[in-house]
Amino acid sequence: MRRISFWPTFVLLLLCSVMPMCASAQSFSQVPGQLTSISVGGTPTGAVAVWGINSAQNIFEFDGLSFQKVPGNLTQIAVDGTAVWGINSSNNVFLFDTDQGVFVQIAGNLTQIAAHGGATWGIDANQNVFEFDGFTFVQIPGQLTQIAVFGGSVWGINSNQNIFRLSF
Repeated sequence: MRRISFWPTFVLLLLCSVMPMCASAQSFSQVPGQLTSISVGGTPTGAVAVWGINSAQNIFEFDGLSFQKVPGNLTQIAVDGTAVWGINSSNNVFLFDTDQGVFVQIAGNLTQIAAHGGATWGIDANQNVFEFDGFTFVQIPGQLTQIAVFGGSVWGINSNQNIFRLSF
């Protein structure tokens, strides 16, 4: 005769009922404001930056309590713990200057930008891939329609929906 035990299920249910890490215990809380795009970045020390763009392409930075408007207009924003990058409607690239409190234009034209861990990558209107070398965007062999950066790797998708990864 086969014996069925409900013990593991019971223990899991009991743990989820008393531990906040179970998905059923989590919930979103609304933050004042309205955005169409949001980006979050962090540093190894735990500092977090949250930036966003609204439907009028206005830029906002979260100060811990609410989103505060920042001068300029962008269509895309990418936040790294140490830098905030943006692209405007003309595909111009901008980097936030923390000393001046404004976005400063950087040479190059991109349609998408991604940043993490001090690495910044982008794609132009022709699907060419670029890496920021600290001074300028340098073209890297390959063509992508979407790009993402995390840790020591760059991920991308091409027009055929093939997935690529570059580790550095």
